[in-house]
Amino acid sequence: MCGRYVSPDDAAIEREFNLVRAEWQFPASYNVAPTDDVPVVRMNKEGDRTGSRMHWGLIPYWANGIPPKFSTINATVEKLTEAASWRGPWSRGQRCIMPAAGFYEWQLLADGKSKQPYYITLNDQDIFGFAALWDSSKRDDGVRIQSCTIVTMPANALMTEIHNVKHRMPAILAK
Repeated sequence: MCGRYVSPDDAAIEREFNLVRAEWQFPASYNVAPTDDVPVVRMNKEGDRTGSRMHWGLIPYWANGIPPKFSTINATVEKLTEAASWRGPWSRGQRCIMPAAGFYEWQLLADGKSKQPYYITLNDQDIFGFAALWDSSKRDDGVRIQSCTIVTMPANALMTEIHNVKHRMPAILAK
């Protein structure tokens, strides 16, 4: 499950995803955390790719703009059609991409207490995208909150053997 990642800046995302229109301006972030406003790429009503920023942690349309008490930063692929929070956006086709330059995963060390962070990137490209869902929820004061969640799947062999990954996160970022 992804809980922290690195976001490229607006210009890099616009170039990589060939965006027609973007509603943003922001620098790169090396420590994107849940509940941050994050860049997403999605299709607009005219069928063009567009960029916008959304709250990371899905707030379902029926939640009156109030984040649920349970975590909604990641939607497991196994429950997309079943879980109340995910099935609406999934069935309505509210899909998007959350652009990233890399993400962090932690390995539990032999002492059973400490965790070693690793920074995971792709070898063949600087920017990639997480599959994601989005939704819009209206607060009591009428303000609409647009939010998103990363669609996750079970770890592949590479991730289950994370100690073989050579991109160790710098110690300064681990603090």
